[in-house]
Amino acid sequence: MLYKDGTLLTHPDPKLIGKNISDKLTFLTSMIEKKNGFFEYDFKGPKFGVVRTIDEYDWTVGGGTYYSEIRETLNGLRNLSLTLFAITLVVVILGIYFVVQGMTKPLKIMLDNMTDIAEGEGDLTKRLRESRRLLETWLKVQACPVRLHLI
Repeated sequence: MLYKDGTLLTHPDPKLIGKNISDKLTFLTSMIEKKNGFFEYDFKGPKFGVVRTIDEYDWTVGGGTYYSEIRETLNGLRNLSLTLFAITLVVVILGIYFVVQGMTKPLKIMLDNMTDIAEGEGDLTKRLRESRRLLETWLKVQACPVRLHLI
């Protein structure tokens, strides 16, 4: 925070408070001229800053951070997002796999039994308990009036 003439009101180094160092740090002049908004400057590396002028007190308040700090934070968020995405993807794929297995296993058993019966090798005393609910649901979807009496 500084006055419009460049005199520092606050600073991490207490020795600089009350001094005008805008001639040494040219970005302070740019900050005062900018008045409000964002700006880029170089101070021991590229920085990104924001400035706001409070006219009633003739103060200019500003702050900045290094681009490298922003990148580190964004990289951490990106890595976290990718990890969560990968975990979610694995869970969804496993869920789909087990749902599909649950739906196709009774069909396979029914198909195997019907194939055995059609080839004359099947046991006609076998019960198709697993497939009854699946067959009834399928027939209801097909709007077929046939009712199965499978036990």
